[in-house]
Amino acid sequence: DQLKPRKPSDKVKPIAGLKSFVSNKFVQFIEGYERILEKRFPKTFKIYQTLFVTQIIGAKDFYKDIVQHFQISKQLFDGKRLNELSYSELMIYYKTPKDMARVGPVLLVSALPFANYVVFPLAFMFPKQLLSSHFWSLEQRQLFQTQDHTKRLYYFRPVFRHIQRRLPSVTHDNKLQVKCRQVFAQIGSGTHPSVDRILDIKPAFVSKPYGAKHLKSKHLSDLCRMYGLNAFPLGRRSRLIKHMGFVRELDLAIDRTGIQTLNLDQIKTACFMRGLNPIELSKEEMIAWLQSWISIAHKVDSNY
Repeated sequence: DQLKPRKPSDKVKPIAGLKSFVSNKFVQFIEGYERILEKRFPKTFKIYQTLFVTQIIGAKDFYKDIVQHFQISKQLFDGKRLNELSYSELMIYYKTPKDMARVGPVLLVSALPFANYVVFPLAFMFPKQLLSSHFWSLEQRQLFQTQDHTKRLYYFRPVFRHIQRRLPSVTHDNKLQVKCRQVFAQIGSGTHPSVDRILDIKPAFVSKPYGAKHLKSKHLSDLCRMYGLNAFPLGRRSRLIKHMGFVRELDLAIDRTGIQTLNLDQIKTACFMRGLNPIELSKEEMIAWLQSWISIAHKVDSNY
């Protein structure tokens, strides 16, 4: 079924307009970034090359992802289907705008006279805030992902409480309400319900009361924070729906290419992105969990 052409997604769109113009200008700057440093600050540039080889490699990888991001956007604009994109391509398309927003100011300011003496030390002192994952070591990636997961974990319980409180609203089907109560009780006891039991209560999460279009304000805010999204009220619901749609596209991409094609770092990132801390799990356990998750993705669509 996953090989059948699907209608274009409204969750993954090519960049256009002002975003396209700004992004093009940013790419032009990145292309000449090292030349600017070498020309204006030759002594600093030599130190930069000597001491920060990892960062130079990171900058090259960062630039490579930006270029690929534009290529993917153009392909989507020209009519390429999402199910023709690989998991890696979708991840690049998902992450690059956020990376540009974080790293862009650092690179722009560092090109100003004498600013590089301040910006570089600050960036390396606060890599999580001022640099993207291209510049992080594997240890830093794991540390920062764990920190983010711990922060988001705080909202798991409030989100679950929102779900429990609205159980009486499942009134259109008494059997469905009973099934929901059983699944929620299982989750509350600390055990995972089976894929089949989760799919049994799907109707309650497609329409009222748990569909994203029917969630109440506080529930929406806690869900956004749980997924690391901006919880600002304006556009909050559409951000959440877009994020859920993108995760589903990633799920289907993993299934198309085969989960075994992902390296260990990609598998861990996929688990973190879906709310599972994989640090103490074996590769086989992570793969088994992701396969169960992905099997659900095939049974849902974008009509939240």
